[in-house]
Amino acid sequence: MNNTDEGIVLEIGSYNTIYRNKIINNKDGIHISSSSENNNITMNVISNSYYGMWMVLVSNNNIISYNDITKNNCGLYLSGSSTNQVIFNNFEHNILNAYFVNCHTISWNRNFWDRPRLLPKPISGLIEKWIWIPQLKFDWHPAQESYNI
Repeated sequence: MNNTDEGIVLEIGSYNTIYRNKIINNKDGIHISSSSENNNITMNVISNSYYGMWMVLVSNNNIISYNDITKNNCGLYLSGSSTNQVIFNNFEHNILNAYFVNCHTISWNRNFWDRPRLLPKPISGLIEKWIWIPQLKFDWHPAQESYNI
Protein backbone atom coordinates (compact mmCIF):
# COMPACT_ATOMS: atom_id res chain seq x y z
CA MET A 1 0.00 0.00 0.00
CA ASN A 2 1.49 3.32 -0.94
CA ASN A 3 0.81 6.91 -1.91
CA THR A 4 -2.47 7.35 0.00
CA ASP A 5 -3.58 9.36 3.03
CA GLU A 6 -3.73 6.24 5.20
CA GLY A 7 -2.15 2.92 4.33
CA ILE A 8 -4.29 0.95 6.82
CA VAL A 9 -7.12 2.31 8.99
CA LEU A 10 -8.54 0.53 12.03
CA GLU A 11 -11.42 2.33 13.78
CA ILE A 12 -13.45 0.94 16.66
CA GLY A 13 -11.91 -2.50 16.35
CA SER A 14 -10.98 -5.30 18.72
CA TYR A 15 -9.17 -8.63 18.24
CA ASN A 16 -7.68 -7.67 14.85
CA THR A 17 -4.27 -8.51 13.47
CA ILE A 18 -2.41 -6.25 11.04
CA TYR A 19 0.31 -8.59 9.83
CA ARG A 20 3.04 -8.63 7.18
CA ASN A 21 2.23 -5.48 5.20
CA LYS A 22 4.59 -3.19 3.35
CA ILE A 23 3.25 0.33 3.87
CA ILE A 24 5.18 3.07 2.07
CA ASN A 25 4.68 6.77 1.15
CA ASN A 26 1.45 7.59 2.99
CA LYS A 27 0.35 10.42 5.25
CA ASP A 28 -0.30 7.85 8.01
CA GLY A 29 1.14 4.39 7.48
CA ILE A 30 -1.22 2.78 10.00
CA HIS A 31 -4.00 4.89 11.55
CA ILE A 32 -5.68 3.37 14.61
CA SER A 33 -8.44 5.10 16.58
CA SER A 34 -10.86 3.99 19.29
CA SER A 35 -9.58 0.44 18.94
CA SER A 36 -8.99 -1.41 22.18
CA GLU A 37 -8.56 -4.97 23.32
CA ASN A 38 -6.02 -7.26 21.78
CA ASN A 39 -5.26 -5.75 18.40
CA ASN A 40 -1.88 -7.00 17.20
CA ILE A 41 0.20 -4.94 14.81
CA THR A 42 3.11 -7.15 13.89
CA MET A 43 5.75 -7.86 11.23
CA ASN A 44 4.96 -4.77 9.10
CA VAL A 45 7.35 -2.51 7.17
CA ILE A 46 6.22 1.10 7.59
CA SER A 47 8.31 3.68 5.76
CA ASN A 48 8.35 7.18 4.24
CA SER A 49 5.13 8.41 5.85
CA TYR A 50 4.43 11.49 7.94
CA TYR A 51 3.28 9.26 10.83
CA GLY A 52 4.49 5.70 10.50
CA MET A 53 1.82 4.67 12.99
CA TRP A 54 -0.76 6.97 14.58
CA MET A 55 -2.73 5.53 17.50
CA VAL A 56 -5.35 7.84 19.08
CA LEU A 57 -8.63 8.17 20.97
CA VAL A 58 -8.59 5.51 23.64
CA SER A 59 -6.82 2.77 21.72
CA ASN A 60 -5.83 0.64 24.71
CA ASN A 61 -4.50 -2.87 25.39
CA ASN A 62 -2.85 -3.42 22.00
CA ILE A 63 0.46 -4.98 21.03
CA ILE A 64 2.83 -3.36 18.54
CA SER A 65 5.64 -5.81 17.88
CA TYR A 66 8.30 -6.78 15.32
CA ASN A 67 7.63 -3.85 12.98
CA ASP A 68 10.24 -2.09 10.87
CA ILE A 69 9.37 1.61 11.34
CA THR A 70 11.83 3.63 9.25
CA LYS A 71 12.29 6.95 7.44
CA ASN A 72 9.10 8.59 8.75
CA ASN A 73 8.69 12.09 10.16
CA CYS A 74 7.34 10.44 13.34
CA GLY A 75 7.68 6.68 13.64
CA LEU A 76 4.98 6.10 16.30
CA TYR A 77 2.61 8.71 17.71
CA LEU A 78 0.33 7.71 20.60
CA SER A 79 -2.38 9.99 21.98
CA GLY A 80 -4.92 9.17 24.68
CA SER A 81 -4.00 5.49 24.45
CA SER A 82 -2.76 3.45 27.39
CA THR A 83 -1.68 -0.03 28.47
CA ASN A 84 -0.20 -0.75 25.06
CA GLN A 85 2.93 -2.83 24.58
CA VAL A 86 5.56 -1.55 22.13
CA ILE A 87 8.08 -4.38 21.91
CA PHE A 88 10.74 -5.77 19.55
CA ASN A 89 10.38 -3.05 16.86
CA ASN A 90 13.03 -1.34 14.75
CA PHE A 91 12.88 2.46 14.91
CA GLU A 92 15.44 3.69 12.39
CA HIS A 93 16.10 6.92 10.49
CA ASN A 94 12.88 8.64 11.62
CA ILE A 95 13.02 12.37 12.34
CA LEU A 96 11.27 11.54 15.65
CA ASN A 97 11.15 7.85 16.55
CA ALA A 98 8.25 7.93 19.03
CA TYR A 99 6.10 10.45 20.92
CA PHE A 100 3.11 10.23 23.26
CA VAL A 101 0.43 12.58 24.60
CA ASN A 102 -1.80 11.67 27.57
CA CYS A 103 -0.80 8.01 27.59
CA HIS A 104 -0.36 6.02 30.77
CA THR A 105 1.27 2.64 31.40
CA ILE A 106 2.81 2.10 27.98
CA SER A 107 5.31 -0.75 28.01
CA TRP A 108 8.36 -0.01 25.82
CA ASN A 109 10.71 -2.97 25.73
CA ARG A 110 13.50 -4.39 23.57
CA ASN A 111 13.06 -2.01 20.63
CA PHE A 112 16.01 -1.05 18.42
CA TRP A 113 16.52 2.74 18.35
CA ASP A 114 18.84 3.68 15.42
CA ARG A 115 21.95 2.35 17.16
CA PRO A 116 23.01 -0.05 19.92
CA ARG A 117 22.39 1.42 23.38
CA LEU A 118 23.93 0.50 26.70
CA LEU A 119 21.58 2.72 28.70
CA PRO A 120 17.77 2.87 28.66
CA LYS A 121 16.22 4.84 25.78
CA PRO A 122 14.07 7.81 26.91
CA ILE A 123 10.83 8.47 24.99
CA SER A 124 9.42 12.00 25.24
CA GLY A 125 5.81 12.97 25.70
CA LEU A 126 3.27 15.22 27.40
CA ILE A 127 0.65 14.64 30.09
CA GLU A 128 -2.18 17.11 30.74
CA LYS A 129 -2.88 17.87 34.41
CA TRP A 130 -4.42 21.35 34.29
CA ILE A 131 -1.33 22.31 32.33
CA TRP A 132 0.84 20.36 29.89
CA ILE A 133 3.65 18.60 31.72
CA PRO A 134 6.59 17.04 29.85
CA GLN A 135 7.07 13.38 30.71
CA LEU A 136 9.59 10.68 29.89
CA LYS A 137 8.98 6.97 29.56
CA PHE A 138 11.80 4.50 29.00
CA ASP A 139 12.66 1.43 26.98
CA TRP A 140 14.61 -0.12 29.84
CA HIS A 141 16.12 -2.90 27.71
CA PRO A 142 16.76 -1.53 24.20
CA ALA A 143 17.89 -4.06 21.58
CA GLN A 144 21.56 -4.01 20.67
CA GLU A 145 20.95 -4.76 17.00
CA SER A 146 18.06 -4.38 14.59
CA TYR A 147 15.65 -7.25 14.08
CA ASN A 148 15.42 -9.03 10.73
CA ILE A 149 11.79 -8.34 9.83
